[in-house]
Amino acid sequence: STVWGIAFNHDGSHFASCSDDRTVRIWTRLPPRRPPAAAPQQQTLPDGKGKLPPWYLSGVFRSAVTSSSHTEQLDQYLQQQQQQQPSEQEPQEQQEQANGVLGEEERVEMDVSGWRCSCTLQGYHGRTIYCVDWSKQGDDCIATACGDNALRVFKKASPDATEWTLSCMQPDAHGTDVNTVMWRPHREEDGSLLLATGGDDGMVHLWRYVPAADAGTAAAATE
Repeated sequence: STVWGIAFNHDGSHFASCSDDRTVRIWTRLPPRRPPAAAPQQQTLPDGKGKLPPWYLSGVFRSAVTSSSHTEQLDQYLQQQQQQQPSEQEPQEQQEQANGVLGEEERVEMDVSGWRCSCTLQGYHGRTIYCVDWSKQGDDCIATACGDNALRVFKKASPDATEWTLSCMQPDAHGTDVNTVMWRPHREEDGSLLLATGGDDGMVHLWRYVPAADAGTAAAATE
């Protein structure tokens, strides 16, 4: 199923994804299985034309990030580095270290922390969820933009809970599909949160979200 949007929480320990299957999945970072290897720095390759990538894809999110034209040059570069810096490692350990930088199928792979799906929100959306955004205020509020024209806000049942509940829903946030949603990074003076939505109707709407605890009854979103 096509994934349309991803958003991290305020400290990067979790992220949410939304997709064509009308679900929102909450992902939690797992403890590292071993100390993470250092990311390749921006170093020039032997011919001076290309550069090693300054980033890498970690854990379960791995893909091809080097082009075939640089594969042989990268191999030569790694061999030169091993010759210039002698090590007491066994040949097998040296090979494993090299594979951490240049693996099979021209992949740069670093086996660090993985991620697991800790919660799935389903049954709330009538059509594709096009966008998801996680409030950066540390209050664990997730907003979704959906093809059923609605804006929804989900909130944790409690700070330590893993369950999420539908805190607020605006059925006709736009005249047609809601394509995007984003929280304002700062809280308003009255303690409410501001978020913006955009839709196929060519409109951008601003909404004020008041959590249930502050509203006294149910959470509210007003345009």
